[in-house]
Amino acid sequence: MNMKALSALLIPLGLLSACSKPLPPEEQVKQRAEARYEALLAGDAKKAYGFLTPAKREALNYENYLRTHPQRLNIKSAKVLKVACQTPDACQAEVEIEYNYEPGFKGYVPGQMQMVKPEKWVRVDNQWWLFIKK
Repeated sequence: MNMKALSALLIPLGLLSACSKPLPPEEQVKQRAEARYEALLAGDAKKAYGFLTPAKREALNYENYLRTHPQRLNIKSAKVLKVACQTPDACQAEVEIEYNYEPGFKGYVPGQMQMVKPEKWVRVDNQWWLFIKK
């Protein structure tokens, strides 16, 4: 095999290996958080529920999740501001959210608000999941 043919074989293999390099944990969490908020913005609570840790989904089925986490915030936009990982398997994300309060939130006047929400993400079985206590 001549050098030209060998180069034609090796260059694509080198490109493939470069493409398959895993993203840093911060970028992985950012992408997962953005995907979750895309689901929420689209009104797809079921898809957003799928980002919760497997243990949380096992303990809290979707119907009970909807009852305990009513979708009263009408999210207008969300942007992941930063992600910092404390350990290889735990990261904190800060998400800036613009939303409208819907009637029914005790003590709040309905209207548009903005906040930065901290979120804890944990890696389980090589995938990042949103960790919620309640």
